[in-house]
Amino acid sequence: FTVTYGSSHYALNDKAHFKEGETVLIMGASGGVGISAIEIAKAMGAKVVAAASSDDKLEVCKQYGADEVINYGGYDLKDRDQIKLFRNDIGKTTGGNGPDVIYDPVGGDFTEPALRSIAWAGRFLVIGFAAGNIPKIPLNLYLVKGCSAVGVFWGAFTMREPENHLANMQQLAQWHEEGKIKAPVTQTFSLENAADALMAEEMEAKDFVRVIGSFSIKSTTYTYALQKLIAENPGYDVVISPKFDAKINGIPGIYVTEVVTIKARLGKI
Repeated sequence: FTVTYGSSHYALNDKAHFKEGETVLIMGASGGVGISAIEIAKAMGAKVVAAASSDDKLEVCKQYGADEVINYGGYDLKDRDQIKLFRNDIGKTTGGNGPDVIYDPVGGDFTEPALRSIAWAGRFLVIGFAAGNIPKIPLNLYLVKGCSAVGVFWGAFTMREPENHLANMQQLAQWHEEGKIKAPVTQTFSLENAADALMAEEMEAKDFVRVIGSFSIKSTTYTYALQKLIAENPGYDVVISPKFDAKINGIPGIYVTEVVTIKARLGKI
């Protein structure tokens, strides 16, 4: 919860300076940060356009508040005609004006066509590069669109501006109490069955979790880390979230690698 929802709140509130009534296009919208961005944008009074790679994923986005959806899974963005179709879909779902804010944790071939569709004076939020490659964007696009690209480095923000980070987390807690954000859990495992959780293959990028405390481990040290988790956190459940990057909280000296992240969550929540 802290990382996914904290990152999205920081992006939309502190970096995009989002205003009620604006439109946000969320790329990779069915992933963990994508769902958090949908819920937070709706809590802030946005029109939300969710983009993802399948209809099933977009159904999840609708459940959490997306007003419009775009399935970009079938586009060949190496083809100029396909790029035009993708941009047309963005235009149709944003009333022809383009999105005021683009939230992009995907990168790759999707970034430039989305940026070309942004509204005048829009803000393009650079969240990450899940597609694998970092796009190289012509600077003249920012000039002709009068828009800005804004880097979102939540981890540095929490260290450099701890008071603002605390205020953001208090806002998120209030929205959760009010039911404006749900931060749902899709699957849980007891710590005794952590091996099953690690091997779970059914978890897809659309899955997301509500967590208290985050734990990341290297494959060669996971037994030690789990033993510490069990000893120090009796009564916790384990939840799996793919593609989640964070430093360990509570187990110093073990950091994120390419393997799955372990999440500890109070069973009573």
